[in-house]
Amino acid sequence: TRNNAYRPKTNILRTAQTLIRMGEKKKGLELMDLFFKYFPYQKFSIDMDDAIFANLYYKAGDVERGNKIVNIIAKIYTENLEYYYSFTGNFADAYKEDIQNALEMIHSLQMLASQNNQDKVAKQMENLFNMEAGKFKQ
Repeated sequence: TRNNAYRPKTNILRTAQTLIRMGEKKKGLELMDLFFKYFPYQKFSIDMDDAIFANLYYKAGDVERGNKIVNIIAKIYTENLEYYYSFTGNFADAYKEDIQNALEMIHSLQMLASQNNQDKVAKQMENLFNMEAGKFKQ
Protein backbone atom coordinates (compact mmCIF):
# COMPACT_ATOMS: atom_id res chain seq x y z
CA THR A 1 0.00 0.00 0.00
CA ARG A 2 0.95 3.63 -0.28
CA ASN A 3 1.68 3.91 3.44
CA ASN A 4 4.02 0.93 3.36
CA ALA A 5 6.05 2.54 0.58
CA TYR A 6 6.03 6.13 1.81
CA ARG A 7 8.47 5.90 4.72
CA PRO A 8 11.09 3.88 2.80
CA LYS A 9 10.65 6.25 -0.14
CA THR A 10 11.30 9.30 2.02
CA ASN A 11 14.32 7.69 3.66
CA ILE A 12 15.78 6.57 0.35
CA LEU A 13 15.21 9.96 -1.26
CA ARG A 14 17.02 11.71 1.58
CA THR A 15 19.88 9.24 1.64
CA ALA A 16 20.30 9.17 -2.15
CA GLN A 17 20.22 12.97 -2.24
CA THR A 18 22.96 13.13 0.40
CA LEU A 19 25.09 10.52 -1.36
CA ILE A 20 24.81 12.32 -4.69
CA ARG A 21 25.58 15.67 -3.08
CA MET A 22 28.69 14.11 -1.49
CA GLY A 23 29.85 12.83 -4.88
CA GLU A 24 28.84 9.21 -4.25
CA LYS A 25 26.67 9.14 -7.36
CA LYS A 26 27.02 5.41 -8.00
CA LYS A 27 25.87 4.57 -4.47
CA GLY A 28 22.96 7.00 -4.79
CA LEU A 29 21.90 5.38 -8.08
CA GLU A 30 22.19 1.89 -6.59
CA LEU A 31 20.03 2.90 -3.65
CA MET A 32 17.32 4.33 -5.90
CA ASP A 33 17.43 1.21 -8.06
CA LEU A 34 16.94 -0.89 -4.94
CA PHE A 35 13.86 1.14 -4.04
CA PHE A 36 12.31 0.58 -7.48
CA LYS A 37 13.11 -3.12 -7.28
CA TYR A 38 11.00 -3.51 -4.14
CA PHE A 39 8.45 -0.74 -4.77
CA PRO A 40 7.80 -0.79 -8.55
CA TYR A 41 5.52 1.77 -10.17
CA GLN A 42 3.27 -1.02 -11.36
CA LYS A 43 2.41 -1.93 -7.77
CA PHE A 44 2.54 1.40 -5.91
CA SER A 45 0.92 4.70 -6.76
CA ILE A 46 2.83 7.66 -8.11
CA ASP A 47 2.94 10.90 -6.14
CA MET A 48 4.74 14.21 -6.37
CA ASP A 49 7.77 12.82 -4.54
CA ASP A 50 8.53 10.66 -7.55
CA ALA A 51 9.65 13.73 -9.49
CA ILE A 52 12.44 14.04 -6.92
CA PHE A 53 13.73 10.66 -8.07
CA ALA A 54 13.88 11.98 -11.64
CA ASN A 55 15.81 15.02 -10.46
CA LEU A 56 18.24 12.86 -8.51
CA TYR A 57 18.83 10.64 -11.54
CA TYR A 58 19.57 13.79 -13.55
CA LYS A 59 21.95 15.08 -10.86
CA ALA A 60 23.73 11.73 -10.74
CA GLY A 61 24.23 11.83 -14.52
CA ASP A 62 21.70 9.15 -15.47
CA VAL A 63 19.65 11.24 -17.88
CA GLU A 64 17.97 8.22 -19.45
CA ARG A 65 16.40 7.06 -16.19
CA GLY A 66 15.50 10.62 -15.23
CA ASN A 67 13.65 11.04 -18.51
CA LYS A 68 12.00 7.65 -18.09
CA ILE A 69 10.58 8.63 -14.71
CA VAL A 70 9.38 11.99 -16.05
CA ASN A 71 7.56 10.18 -18.88
CA ILE A 72 6.03 7.58 -16.55
CA ILE A 73 4.72 10.29 -14.22
CA ALA A 74 3.36 12.30 -17.14
CA LYS A 75 1.61 9.24 -18.58
CA ILE A 76 -0.09 8.45 -15.28
CA TYR A 77 -1.21 12.03 -14.68
CA THR A 78 -2.47 12.26 -18.27
CA GLU A 79 -4.50 9.08 -17.81
CA ASN A 80 -5.91 10.55 -14.60
CA LEU A 81 -6.85 13.73 -16.46
CA GLU A 82 -8.65 11.75 -19.16
CA TYR A 83 -10.66 10.08 -16.43
CA TYR A 84 -11.49 13.39 -14.74
CA TYR A 85 -12.49 14.97 -18.05
CA SER A 86 -14.94 12.14 -18.71
CA PHE A 87 -17.34 13.58 -16.12
CA THR A 88 -19.89 16.31 -16.77
CA GLY A 89 -22.03 18.61 -14.68
CA ASN A 90 -21.77 18.40 -10.91
CA PHE A 91 -19.60 15.29 -11.19
CA ALA A 92 -17.01 17.28 -13.16
CA ASP A 93 -16.95 19.96 -10.46
CA ALA A 94 -15.89 17.34 -7.91
CA TYR A 95 -12.64 16.80 -9.83
CA LYS A 96 -11.56 20.42 -10.39
CA GLU A 97 -8.91 20.33 -7.68
CA ASP A 98 -7.59 16.99 -8.92
CA ILE A 99 -7.39 18.40 -12.44
CA GLN A 100 -5.51 21.47 -11.24
CA ASN A 101 -3.08 19.29 -9.27
CA ALA A 102 -2.44 17.05 -12.28
CA LEU A 103 -1.85 20.05 -14.53
CA GLU A 104 0.53 21.54 -11.97
CA MET A 105 2.45 18.26 -11.88
CA ILE A 106 2.83 18.16 -15.66
CA HIS A 107 4.03 21.77 -15.61
CA SER A 108 6.49 20.89 -12.83
CA LEU A 109 7.81 18.03 -14.95
CA GLN A 110 8.36 20.46 -17.81
CA MET A 111 10.33 22.79 -15.55
CA LEU A 112 12.33 19.88 -14.10
CA ALA A 113 13.33 18.66 -17.56
CA SER A 114 14.19 22.19 -18.64
CA GLN A 115 16.33 22.85 -15.56
CA ASN A 116 18.28 19.69 -16.34
CA ASN A 117 18.86 20.61 -20.00
CA GLN A 118 16.46 17.98 -21.30
CA ASP A 119 15.01 20.26 -23.97
CA LYS A 120 13.22 17.54 -25.94
CA VAL A 121 11.46 16.16 -22.86
CA ALA A 122 10.72 19.71 -21.64
CA LYS A 123 9.07 20.53 -24.97
CA GLN A 124 7.03 17.30 -24.82
CA MET A 125 5.83 18.22 -21.32
CA GLU A 126 5.04 21.77 -22.43
CA ASN A 127 2.98 20.46 -25.36
CA LEU A 128 1.24 17.95 -23.10
CA PHE A 129 0.45 20.64 -20.55
CA ASN A 130 -0.97 22.99 -23.19
CA MET A 131 -3.11 20.24 -24.68
CA GLU A 132 -4.48 19.09 -21.32
CA ALA A 133 -4.94 22.61 -19.93
CA GLY A 134 -6.94 23.45 -23.05
CA LYS A 135 -9.46 20.80 -22.07
CA PHE A 136 -9.97 22.23 -18.58
CA LYS A 137 -13.10 24.28 -18.04
CA GLN A 138 -13.05 26.20 -14.79
